[in-house]
Amino acid sequence: MNGLEANDLQLNLADLYIQLGEYQHAAKIIASIRPLTFQSILEIVKLALVKNDSEAALTYCDRLAKVSNTVDEKILATMLKCKCLLLRKEARKALNILQNTMAHFENDETTTEIVRFY
Repeated sequence: MNGLEANDLQLNLADLYIQLGEYQHAAKIIASIRPLTFQSILEIVKLALVKNDSEAALTYCDRLAKVSNTVDEKILATMLKCKCLLLRKEARKALNILQNTMAHFENDETTTEIVRFY
């Protein structure tokens, strides 16, 4: 088994721990994964959200956007950032991001270009 396969297994295990509410176990697994990838940062965002730590989740959403390589990853990073903003009662900011995202997709611009403005 190579390092990437091992990381995938660890991420799946961390995700299961999050679903079971075993946040400490999930955090330990996520902390051991190197280098940080889109998937590992996504797990950190999920963990922060279930622990109601919208500040940490928002910080990692920004990192998630930076490491996004595909359109799907960019969209997911944008949606998670908006979810974090809504949890922080920053609906206007979330709305602006979504409106700009929709406008930029209509103009074939990438989400990374959009997210960095916020």
